[in-house]
Amino acid sequence: MIKVSYNQLIDILTVSQDSKIRVRYTSDVKMNKKGNPFFINSELQHEVKKTTECVYGFGQNYVELVREAAKQSGVQDSSFGTSGKSWAKALVADKVYINETTNALYLRVTVINDEHPSYVGYTVDGNPAGEEDLETIKTFERKTAGSVKKQSEYGVDDEKQVVPIMLSFDKIDFVEIDGQQFTLK
Repeated sequence: MIKVSYNQLIDILTVSQDSKIRVRYTSDVKMNKKGNPFFINSELQHEVKKTTECVYGFGQNYVELVREAAKQSGVQDSSFGTSGKSWAKALVADKVYINETTNALYLRVTVINDEHPSYVGYTVDGNPAGEEDLETIKTFERKTAGSVKKQSEYGVDDEKQVVPIMLSFDKIDFVEIDGQQFTLK
């Protein structure tokens, strides 16, 4: 695994021609509070994290992907368009974005329908989650698909919808691209 700075990773992502990348990232688990034993008086009492590793689509134009999905769903001319992320500006088109308010960097990937995470793991207070904790997490974890524009209005079948994900550089454990794994310093 090669340790690189944020700028070095941006340079690597900029020149990569790969349309798929493997990413492992760790994020806070978003959970419903009501009846959740991890919460007392709506305050989270434990640090609950989720680590996911998956192959994602990368460097592809979101609007074009949705239009292609519409064609695969039988729509010949889709008028799908997007105004873009209001909170993020592209540093590298279709790859790297920046939140201009916080200067946080994001890697933009898309879920590939036939790819499933090769690894999903949970920790509670830094330790692997036990069976009881896993049951609680599964019961209360909020399942979100991101902010996908209602693509079905443009003729895209539900199973063909393109799901973009913005992964904060701060949450990335490693990126595998062009056959090499990179981690941030």
